[in-house]
Parts: sequence; C-alpha cells; structure tokens
Amino acid sequence: KDGWTDAQQAAARKKAEALTNAETFVVKNPSRKSGLRKRFEKVNGPLPKNQDADHIIELQVGGKDDLTNVTGVHKSVNRSFGSQIRSQIKDLPAGTVLRNFFFGKKK
Repeated sequence: KDGWTDAQQAAARKKAEALTNAETFVVKNPSRKSGLRKRFEKVNGPLPKNQDADHIIELQVGGKDDLTNVTGVHKSVNRSFGSQIRSQIKDLPAGTVLRNFFFGKKK
C-alpha cells in the first residue's frame, strides 16, 4: 500500500501468506468475544499504541477467536486487510472456500 513502511509491507505479506496457507472459507457474521486487546495484553504484555491485537486468520474467513490466533500488527495493516477481505467476500455464500490471498496490486 502506498505510504506503508517496509515493516508494514512485510506484515501484510506475512498475513497474506498465513491466510493462503490456512483452510479459509466465508463466514457470515462471525461471533467474537469483546476486549481482544486486553485479553492479548494480559498474556503477552502491552502492545505499542500504533498496533492492534489482530486475528492472524480473520474471523470472517474461518479463523478462531482465541489467543492462539492473535498477534500484534500495525493498525493500518489490520484495518486495511480486514476491510479488503470484507469487500471481496461480501457477496459470496457462507462456506465458500478461499485461496491465494494477496495484498496490493496483482503483478
């Protein structure tokens, strides 16, 4: 994404790779527990203010809402990825299998 640092771009590539390697599928209205950041920080210590506690495998594509599926990532990466996925899957039926995630422009 334009304006991202090398670290942010690396985080986005890492997330895309994790999603591509996971068994992902469309989940409509996934349930989530509240207070993800607090739950994450209780176990792992404080996150920098510019980071979110992020589901590695997004809930909307079958990820679990537990701390084994959470890491700290720059807020911009987390929010951009989540919204891009949401816009791409919004019209797909629940259960549709997803593969080959990437972020940015396809070359």
